[in-house]
Amino acid sequence: MDIFRVFDSMNFLPNLKLGMEAVGEAGGVIEAAICYTGDVSDPTKISKYDLEYYLNLAQELVTIGTHILCIKVSVFRVRSVLRATVAVVYLISTESEALSFAC
Repeated sequence: MDIFRVFDSMNFLPNLKLGMEAVGEAGGVIEAAICYTGDVSDPTKISKYDLEYYLNLAQELVTIGTHILCIKVSVFRVRSVLRATVAVVYLISTESEALSFAC
């Protein structure tokens, strides 16, 4: 089984989609990665990259057809990453039975 991790350091959806479509056409398993940076656990530090941004991005990746959703951490903030991961898993798992997660 060939598993391909597809990611874009800026989470630019058209680039992610291009890679995901190529993997799908080749018959591989698509692991789409969200590059996480920031701190969604501290409301004073949130910019445009808040929890809703990551939830929407995860939903888009599932809609496009990812088999595995990966959260790629660019900074080490365990509590914030855990909160974002739990939120994404809850949101997506209620809609997709076949989706797996990797961190």
